[in-house]
Formats: sequence, structure tokens, C-alpha cells
Amino acid sequence: MTLCDDDQRNLDMLAAAFGNRDIALIECQVIATGEVVPVICAVNRQPGGRVDLVPFAELFRGDQYDRFSPRRTDGNGFVSQAELRGELN
Repeated sequence: MTLCDDDQRNLDMLAAAFGNRDIALIECQVIATGEVVPVICAVNRQPGGRVDLVPFAELFRGDQYDRFSPRRTDGNGFVSQAELRGELN
């Protein structure tokens, strides 16, 4: 799967926000479940001192390896859980 242009644009915007220190970690509520989760937001400063928070990423709770496996660098499938945990020789 190739990342789409929007993914790259969002990554670029997030990198710029970190570089400018226009970044915040806030608690947000997931609309569908009501769960409260930590979210990385870009801070857009507006005239008059107002700020807009733009959510970009939810931080993982618990072990992220239990949830995701990255694509293999050779493009041939995904890394197994055992490989991620270093259980294979």
C-alpha cells in the first residue's frame, strides 16, 4: 500500500508543528465510545490570542505491538508479532 498525498501532507504539517513548538498533548473523548484518550494536536494561533487545536494522532495505550505490525521493508507482507518481539533468531 502506498501512502496517499493527504497522509504525506499531514505528516509534513505535523513535523512543522513540532519544529515550531506549536504542538500540544491533550485529552480528547472518542465520540463513538466516550473513551478518553491522549491526542497529539497542532496548535494554530489565531489573531486576538485564540487558538485552534487540530488533532493529528492518538497515542497508544498499552503495548502497541499487540495492535500493529509494520509492512516488511521488501514489501512482502507484514512483520510477525514474534519478529517484533525479537522471539525469532
